[in-house]
Amino acid sequence: MASIMTVVYLAAALSAVPQVKVERAPDAITLTQSTATFQFSGLVLFTTRDVSNPTQRVKMTQADVQQQLIAIIPNVKHGFISHTDDGQMSVEDHTAIIAFWSCDLKAVTGWEVKQLRPNLLYIELTGERLHFVADAPNNPAPFTWGLAKVGGAQLQPQFQTAPGAAAVFDIPYGTFSACLADTADQRVDSKLTLNNYGTITIAANGGKSLSLAGGAKAYIADMPMAWLINQTASADESSHYSVYCEMTGDTQCPPPAFSQGNGPSSACGDPTFIILAPSGGGNTSQHRGPHPTSQSADVFCSNTQWP
Repeated sequence: MASIMTVVYLAAALSAVPQVKVERAPDAITLTQSTATFQFSGLVLFTTRDVSNPTQRVKMTQADVQQQLIAIIPNVKHGFISHTDDGQMSVEDHTAIIAFWSCDLKAVTGWEVKQLRPNLLYIELTGERLHFVADAPNNPAPFTWGLAKVGGAQLQPQFQTAPGAAAVFDIPYGTFSACLADTADQRVDSKLTLNNYGTITIAANGGKSLSLAGGAKAYIADMPMAWLINQTASADESSHYSVYCEMTGDTQCPPPAFSQGNGPSSACGDPTFIILAPSGGGNTSQHRGPHPTSQSADVFCSNTQWP
């Protein structure tokens, strides 16, 4: 009888012990990699800097891991004047923007979002220092890019930060290449692609940020706003490339030239963001003084590199 009671008590005790539910471990999360593309258009000067000394210019031919690609967008506002041996040259106002499709916008902080074209939004850059945040592996950005080179002995300090610069982008990683915009005068743009896992973010000083879908195609441009909206440019302004001469102190100010005549041969390849030249194009043989409207806003509004 005692043994029976013991068994009963033992069974009751065991039934009171909390039961542990054993679940199968979840499957490993598979991350899907995306690639975002940024097309630089208009007045953008690419160069390098020494990361250990942000004010020091370093030559692009040095394969030093401390070098970093940067993109400088000049602030061409309020009657910008460049000074050359031919005298003073006035350049029409440009607006520095990041444009993106409305369907790609995830979040924005610190910037006002405006509409550029149907379904195409933009934010205006006003002196920010910016960098890209991509959470997937990317190779270091190269230091030779196939852009026309600007003369001049030194990048002028006033263009390395605000207010002389509308924006400065730090670009340590990504795939970078020059390309031909789909225009009559063959404006030269640049493309930067960055791998990510679903979100690409552009962060700036002051807590500003713009987050886009991982496969977004966005546009970083510095052009006259009228040209961005409907391809209208001032007919009596000087060539836009004279801004580059002011940036590097080149008073002779020849047009930017490709090394050994070699420039990009492939198109940027995005028919959804073609910035067309006015009908008739321009005569690229003219190098000094006022130029046809299409040249001012187009071929002479190409990206460049220095030195």
